[in-house]
Amino acid sequence: MLSTSGNAEPGHATRPDAWLYLEEITHRALNEYTVMLAIVRRASRSVVDETSEQALDEVAGRLRAAAMSFLALRPPMDGLLRDLSKELETLCASLSDSFLSHRRITLTLTSEPVAISAYRCWQLSLIISELVTNAARHAFRLRPGGFIEVTTRIRDENIECAIVDDGICEETVKPGRGTAIVDALVNDLGGTISRHHAVTGSTIVLSIPRAEVFFVPATRRNGPCSLPSVWTLPDISDVE
Repeated sequence: MLSTSGNAEPGHATRPDAWLYLEEITHRALNEYTVMLAIVRRASRSVVDETSEQALDEVAGRLRAAAMSFLALRPPMDGLLRDLSKELETLCASLSDSFLSHRRITLTLTSEPVAISAYRCWQLSLIISELVTNAARHAFRLRPGGFIEVTTRIRDENIECAIVDDGICEETVKPGRGTAIVDALVNDLGGTISRHHAVTGSTIVLSIPRAEVFFVPATRRNGPCSLPSVWTLPDISDVE
């Protein structure tokens, strides 16, 4: 049974063992990305025609971008303040490179600088990533290309975020698993979310309380984990 202890934002209990497993999953996923990248790069060097080589290089680039998206959404291992705008800039760039650009979907970000706890910054990044991914999957099924705009700003004591797209959507949308996940995450943050869907595009607005609370992972019963608190993508040259 997992134990709960340590400091967290109000209403959240940290589970040391669960965080250890999260670190292990992250470490394993990065290794898998590294192996896949090495396989694709090796295949690119072995083909004889230029077209195949270019196609494989494109796959490798998108794989690496997907890995960077994964890194951008890693859970925080410290209690430092982070600039939400900088975190979202990295996230949006990796989302564009990994799967949006090849579908001719332009993702833009307008974000006011705001320092919030690393944990709350991570939670907001998860929500925004899910909303952008959902828009790309569902709003642009009937036509290629378009735009998705992400805007964040401070309003009173809240962080307001809007995700707007010009895709095609029915006015009545049947909620799926992604919607349920986003609603649960917003509720966990004590926020609100509104959605407006139309054939000319969708607008989703969420408002999250700006909580100036540090998140500090609990000390594990068996001592600190040996895995690094900040992950980087391993060098694919290390994989043979």
